[in-house]
Amino acid sequence: MKIIDALKFTQGAVSKKEFIPALTHFRIEGGHIRSFNGTLALSCPIAIDLDCIPKAEPLIKAIEQCDETVTLSLTKGRLNVKSGKFKASIPCFTEDDTPHVYPTGTEMQIDGEALIKGLKVCAPFMADDASQAWAMGVCLGNQSMYATNNIAAVEYWVGSTMPHCIIPKPCVSELLRIHDAPYKVQVERTSITFHYEGERWLRTQVIDADYPDFDTLLNVESNQKPIDEKIFEGLVKIKPFLDKMAHVYFFNGLMSSVSNTYEGANYELGDDTMEGIYHHGTLLKLKGVAHTIDFSKYPKPCPFFGERLRGVIVGMLEAI
Repeated sequence: MKIIDALKFTQGAVSKKEFIPALTHFRIEGGHIRSFNGTLALSCPIAIDLDCIPKAEPLIKAIEQCDETVTLSLTKGRLNVKSGKFKASIPCFTEDDTPHVYPTGTEMQIDGEALIKGLKVCAPFMADDASQAWAMGVCLGNQSMYATNNIAAVEYWVGSTMPHCIIPKPCVSELLRIHDAPYKVQVERTSITFHYEGERWLRTQVIDADYPDFDTLLNVESNQKPIDEKIFEGLVKIKPFLDKMAHVYFFNGLMSSVSNTYEGANYELGDDTMEGIYHHGTLLKLKGVAHTIDFSKYPKPCPFFGERLRGVIVGMLEAI
């Protein structure tokens, strides 16, 4: 692996805050490079036969400017980068004892391809509300994964055994950024590590919380009908006219930005049976994911289904 590729693989776990200076640095030793921001850690092999702890940001910038063969050397606590006529001196952390971590826990083989496919589906349904930490990630368990933003909830069937834990949003983002399929995990009570071919790994702390009872929420009878693509066309058209609550109103065969036909904007659907109020952004997340839905359940949660997927979306309790 080229030096720049190794830096790019591991840069996602470099701390952006200076509270613990060592975490804004890479740890290079034994032919591997590691990063750790206090929650997330990344590691992969690197073609540098040196042991040092260089500042991450300037090292990446320096390597990006190297057009010819790169020569690296250590002088008085600094990593020197030379390529042709270009030279840069990178400050290094001088204390050998740093918080950088290694994988720990029990090993388990997983279906990495199914994991990545499921995360792509579930990631948009994660919450941003820090007061409900359990919703700010994806829950793995049995043969499924779950996510909710408290307006919609989804279950994606992976089809193979998964460790039971909640992986936080930053880890989900990195797994999707890396995109490669991990082939095994190491699991302990407080962390999970995803291993890739080529001696690469991603380690994260897990969210210490209990997830809600999804089976009770999702195991409901329904009368499923194909989702009309005109719904998503209409959501795009009326978006500029929505208020700060982003409510979308369905009545009299229309989708509207307000609760009447005299103001705002509306879009003709031609389906007089669809009534209710939904959150615009969450409803739009169903595009390309849900194939069928039962809107007749409103104001109760409306079940929907897709490939290896089931979920519910909750309507807004506001008078039309």
